[in-house]
Amino acid sequence: MEKEAEQPDKLSYIGAYAIRGRMVENKLKDIPTPSTIEKTLRLAGMTRPPYTEVEHEIAYPHLNINHPHQLTQMDIVPHYLSGGTLAHCFNAIDVVSHYPDGKQYDRKTTGNVLDFCLKMFQNIGISEFTQMDNESSFNGGRTHPYIIGRVARLMLLVGTELVYSPFYHPESNAYVERFHQDYGKNVWRKVPMQDLMEVHKISSRFFARYSISKHHSELDGCSPMSLHFEKLLCVLPKPFADHRRKSW
Repeated sequence: MEKEAEQPDKLSYIGAYAIRGRMVENKLKDIPTPSTIEKTLRLAGMTRPPYTEVEHEIAYPHLNINHPHQLTQMDIVPHYLSGGTLAHCFNAIDVVSHYPDGKQYDRKTTGNVLDFCLKMFQNIGISEFTQMDNESSFNGGRTHPYIIGRVARLMLLVGTELVYSPFYHPESNAYVERFHQDYGKNVWRKVPMQDLMEVHKISSRFFARYSISKHHSELDGCSPMSLHFEKLLCVLPKPFADHRRKSW
């Protein structure tokens, strides 16, 4: 699994839950618990000391989310192509099921944000809450005060409650920020890419593999896809999304 972690078409997860998931896939007998696997790895000197997060002085309010389809976090992370061209990578994730979605663009415009939101509503579904940070492409900017931005109007139209994270506090959007790291590690650090078409191709493979992976310690052996689609979700009809794209 450590050798696979370096390969472009493989996921870079080698922890106890990833190991147990591989054992389940291979239908091995007497599969140990994740804690037993973790203990074995620790005794063999193959683990790192646990990371202890420094407690912040300011406690920001947060949503109490317990089930899939309640909260989707979305954000944009920049990456550079081999020739130096900047690619804007839009990612979204359900904070409970960890089911992801993403798309990459050449520009970070409000139109592209709206296009990704439509894609997200069709794939992840319309969550009770949708959370993002306060950058101008999300909030409509400050050129025209007292005007509701186009992204906020779309959220109101489809029926999800928009939540903006506090300024300069990425921890409030922690799930998608962590997913950015996984996305960069599994896609951008492994393969030098020349253009957006190649980025779309390699990224889509990663999203497909991530969705069915059982490496998540929070999911108790489930994959993001199996947990996310365990119950019926509300999705945006394709004719509606196509109509909105044409009107923009």
